[in-house]
Amino acid sequence: MKQGQQRTLWATVLILGLVIAAVCIGILVWLRTAQAKVDQQLETASSSQTEASSEAIPEQANPDDIPIDFDYLHEINEDIYGWIELHATEQGYPVLSNEDPDHYLHLDINGNYSVSGSIYTQSTYNKTDFSDPCMLIYGHDLSNGTMFGGIQRAIPRLDLDDAADRDNYFTLYTPTSYLTCRICAAGVFNTDHILYYYDFEDKADFERFFADLASYPIGTPYASSDFAPVFGDQLAILSTCYAKDYNQRFLIVGVVTEKNGVPVSR
Repeated sequence: MKQGQQRTLWATVLILGLVIAAVCIGILVWLRTAQAKVDQQLETASSSQTEASSEAIPEQANPDDIPIDFDYLHEINEDIYGWIELHATEQGYPVLSNEDPDHYLHLDINGNYSVSGSIYTQSTYNKTDFSDPCMLIYGHDLSNGTMFGGIQRAIPRLDLDDAADRDNYFTLYTPTSYLTCRICAAGVFNTDHILYYYDFEDKADFERFFADLASYPIGTPYASSDFAPVFGDQLAILSTCYAKDYNQRFLIVGVVTEKNGVPVSR
């Protein structure tokens, strides 16, 4: 190959490399811009927590006890029906649902592609008012500690026997009500669909699930020794990928202990 041809070839390779680099940088900037927009929206939607009511259980919460701007969230996406506040990590996220059960697996709250996805429940198994006997809430495990990555990494440091530790709780909000959930157990589990294989309105299935979670052969199970779930408890289970093996799930199980600020009888 002549020297002039070599120079032309190298110039072409260099230009092609610069174009590819520019495209990659553009994609990265777009993804970061989209995530920054979501972060700003979440900050706008949430506000400081308020004291829980101590009156008899009402059908709806006092509006002052709902620190989330759902009107604003519904302007962003009508699929947003709830909000989860994770006290151990001081993080809050919208909860979404769509007729396509896994619609938000890789979509942010604006409907844009995102590796972070969104926090969501499946419409085929859960209603959008947090009234089911067991609510299965999905979120990605992210190494930067967002979504359900932070709460998974916080579990080993929690003393689940300490009822007074706010970190042992998470809160679920709708526009008209809220549930306080105390974490009672956590651990690695298989990828079987929990709500398909376990009927939490059946006592035997309810007890079988917790026995299976406690005896799962991978990872370390965590459980409170003095706050064990009992049949009839309403559950909220956070489901994410296990940080050490994405072929496994990591579950964080909460028992609803208060509705609209009033303790639930067990």
